[in-house]
Amino acid sequence: MKFHENLVKYRKLAGFTQEELAEKMQVSRQSVSKWENGEAVPELAKIIRLSELLNVSMDELCGRECKTKVETDIKKKTNHFKYAILIIIFSVTFGVCGYLIGQRVTVVDEVVSEVYELPDNIEVSAVNFMVEGDVLTCNFVPAIYSEKLTYTATIIDYFGNEKTSEVIFQNGMGKVAFTVRHPEQYKVILTISNGVESRNVSLAEWVYTDENAVSWQ
Repeated sequence: MKFHENLVKYRKLAGFTQEELAEKMQVSRQSVSKWENGEAVPELAKIIRLSELLNVSMDELCGRECKTKVETDIKKKTNHFKYAILIIIFSVTFGVCGYLIGQRVTVVDEVVSEVYELPDNIEVSAVNFMVEGDVLTCNFVPAIYSEKLTYTATIIDYFGNEKTSEVIFQNGMGKVAFTVRHPEQYKVILTISNGVESRNVSLAEWVYTDENAVSWQ
């Protein structure tokens, strides 16, 4: 921008009318008007005085592209406000996250404290197999039983194919059923888990099935 355009800009930013600026510069209003219209240029001493009154450097007043002190102060205040908002947001976020993490740790601690301890070795008694058509049923009584534990049984055929079924309990006795082929030989394994670890127990090293009979060991 040229000098006369900058003079208009910075005079208005400083809040002066032409009359007020002329009075402070000890010149006529017409002189200020000519400066702003580009009809005349003030002498160096007056340019120095103008820069002081308008709170702007001579370089900026004469056309150098810089921000005025007023604009710079406004930007600084705006940036400080933005930083304060960001600090508040981060503080609230970290506070909420810390609270949730604390709650989660508490819940996890409670869950872990309620885990049913599994012994290294678990015995199973009263194991009995029955076959009816293509359904093989196994009844058994585990040495430990709790609703906090999960019980599943897996049947494995001669070729290594596996099927897993959930065990149903009634009066402390477990029952599980599988669809099988005849004739076939299977291995049956019981798995007991507390949600953290599990134990495998053999229900039968092998079960030989026929349409009307079953034997196991």
